[in-house]
Amino acid sequence: MQQDERRGILLMMLAMATLIGNDTLLKLSAQTLTVGQALFIRGLVLVPLLGLLALKGGALARPKDAVHPLVLLRTVGEVLFIGFYISALVHLPIGDATAILMLAPVLATLGAALAFREPVGAWRWAAVLVSFAAVILVVRPTIQGFDPWLAVAALGMVCAVVRDLAARRLPPGCSTALAALVAAIGVSVFSLGLMLFEGLRPFKPAGVAYAVAAGVVATVAFNAMIGSMRAANVAVVMPFRYSSVVWAMVVQVLVFGVVPDWVALTGVAFLLLVGAISYARERALRRKASLAAASVSA
Repeated sequence: MQQDERRGILLMMLAMATLIGNDTLLKLSAQTLTVGQALFIRGLVLVPLLGLLALKGGALARPKDAVHPLVLLRTVGEVLFIGFYISALVHLPIGDATAILMLAPVLATLGAALAFREPVGAWRWAAVLVSFAAVILVVRPTIQGFDPWLAVAALGMVCAVVRDLAARRLPPGCSTALAALVAAIGVSVFSLGLMLFEGLRPFKPAGVAYAVAAGVVATVAFNAMIGSMRAANVAVVMPFRYSSVVWAMVVQVLVFGVVPDWVALTGVAFLLLVGAISYARERALRRKASLAAASVSA
């Protein structure tokens, strides 16, 4: 496997772990604050941290990249995703919301194949679809009747697909830190309007602390997600997006006191198996291609 693909996979797994942490902290924060307040406080931490990273990495040397159409498209996708998904997450069981969000890898793989003509073979499709089935085993959403918040979560999922595909086609010279910074500023501005719409609650210390922690965790998540999407083909990294379910189960046990049963553990086993096979297969394909190229040149 090429170094870029290995890096993309590792970054995707890091992004999923930190995104679950971010979602959990925001959900806890929204128990005492409004969603807008939680996002705004998170932004007070997230934007300066991302700004420092962008400055240190020289990303601010090319300010015009901040208004590149794909950077702006990714920012719009991020803003709408956060607005829809976090609002739904506050009102839905975390298993239901996670199950809906896990449709994103399937749609992202399809979108990359149609829009970018990236190669998506039978195995990669099978890996994505089997992984999704394993996710259903893990979260097993217990949906009784129609909850309008499910539709809100689905809208968030679609926006996440747009965000990820835009990240895949960012300009070659555009810094990951700059793209993350622009998106964070966009979400923070959006949170101000959301606060006016929702009204204000008292700023209780626990809610503020959770939101501040979410800002620190989201700093890592933003950079890891964009870096992953830029490092490797979408079809290569998408199966590893399901690693978030493993972290979600850990959170369910440690934070919400829900212990997984054997069905959920079976789903996790399938996820780990698909990830291991995907990694080994991509590595074998690259090795075969390298040997073929070497024999031709010889």
